[in-house]
Amino acid sequence: PGKGAKAESPSGPPLASKEFYRLDLAGQPACTTGKPCDVTIALTALGGHHINTEYPTKFVPVPTGDLGVDSTKFTVESQTRGVMSIRVTPASAGTHMLNGQFKLGVCTDDKCEIDGPTIELPIQSL
Repeated sequence: PGKGAKAESPSGPPLASKEFYRLDLAGQPACTTGKPCDVTIALTALGGHHINTEYPTKFVPVPTGDLGVDSTKFTVESQTRGVMSIRVTPASAGTHMLNGQFKLGVCTDDKCEIDGPTIELPIQSL
């Protein structure tokens, strides 16, 4: 039984999770050496929490030699879901690690939870 209209179901374990949120890889295109491509990470608020639109949700990349991070953009899709689009450019073919901190805030009516899990995500480049 599906939830919602989108057929995007998390594949595999979350990139990070706690009782009040989870981060999942929502889309990873085939990247080509020297060309930008977008990696998408979905933030889902759990347990009665909603995304704190006042908190500056962001991805802070850790620089690596062969994978440049060109830009990041966070879009709130609903009270409980937002998507971080990370534009990367691989400098060479192979597998590169996208490393960084995902800074997020989710709230209930009574309190807010702030977290900044470290994300390590392999990016394939052709």
